Amino acid sequence: MAIDVKMATRYFLYSYAIASLLNECAGVKKVSGTSMRPTLEPNDVILTRKVFGDLKRNTIYVFQSPESVGSFLIKRVVALEGDKVQYKDENGEFHTLDVPRGHCWIEGDNNPCSKDSRAFGPISASLVDKQASLIIWPFAKIGFVQ
Repeated sequence: MAIDVKMATRYFLYSYAIASLLNECAGVKKVSGTSMRPTLEPNDVILTRKVFGDLKRNTIYVFQSPESVGSFLIKRVVALEGDKVQYKDENGEFHTLDVPRGHCWIEGDNNPCSKDSRAFGPISASLVDKQASLIIWPFAKIGFVQ
């Protein structure tokens, strides 16, 4: 049986183009760490989708880390630009600030185990990569991310 190189090349290029498009619009992320407990557990696998439009409060997103290039965080947006935030820092001191334009305030659901805006401040909304949409693993937890 002879392999049609032209057809195989075409199939590969089409497959690559479709996979690249899907990767831009959707993705899969594995949760590491305990900062989003009880909503997301370590080793949960989530399906993500590209964000179109404005961010929403109380929604979980995947962010590029503001501290480590190439690393991603999974956190909940709790405040948007113009909102007033009151929080307690790592030293136990209370602070109040207005979230600046083009930024958002993110926190993990498990506050004592979460490095988030309480540690590094508001983050640029441009660091948002995708929205967490669906838990796809483990099978017992399959469903929409709350």
